[in-house]
Amino acid sequence: MVRRSADHLSGLIDGILDISKIEAGRLYLSRDEVRLSDFLDQLVGMFRLQAAARGIDFVFKRLAVLPVVVYADEKRLRQILINLLSNAIKFTQAGSVHFVVHYRSPVAEFEVIDTGPGIQVGDLERIFAPFERGALGVSQPQTGTGLGLTISRLLAGVMGGDIRVTSAVGTGSNFRMKILLSEVTNPTRIAPVEAPIYGYHGPPQDDPDHRRRPHSSRFAA
Repeated sequence: MVRRSADHLSGLIDGILDISKIEAGRLYLSRDEVRLSDFLDQLVGMFRLQAAARGIDFVFKRLAVLPVVVYADEKRLRQILINLLSNAIKFTQAGSVHFVVHYRSPVAEFEVIDTGPGIQVGDLERIFAPFERGALGVSQPQTGTGLGLTISRLLAGVMGGDIRVTSAVGTGSNFRMKILLSEVTNPTRIAPVEAPIYGYHGPPQDDPDHRRRPHSSRFAA
């Protein structure tokens, strides 16, 4: 209980600091070269396991061709998508969560669609206010800091985008984020190796004695 309380308090402090920096104009974004497909695969791998643990389907859809590398603050982009995806999985008791990615240079659109309880019309904007939750989500046993959506929308705005939501009570919700992700035409990062490495050309570099099976008497009790 002490550990959970400490984690909750730490999350509150971090969230409040982020909001303060954004509102004061003191949040500085990085201009990272992000390999988009690798970035998305990491997120999908993480949340597919979480969804499976809850007995719901996780469906990932994206364009057949995406820019290889884009400019973005990788940490902040990941923070936003983790907030949206974790909320969708947390509030979905049965059915599925869809993660859909569109791209039309230089704008990327991310959709997180769930089959959860939905959000009442009067709560569609209120859920983005600090410490607010929709009326249908109050009964959920898993509670967060109440700052995730607030920070996500503020960060999206700073990054040249926005987050909108549509929902139907009893059917589910669709969180849609549009954000500027300019394609990098001449990336400086080295492309990852596509195939697994099984060996190398040239003579062996290890000592044959290290590969020799030890005599059992050396290790006898």
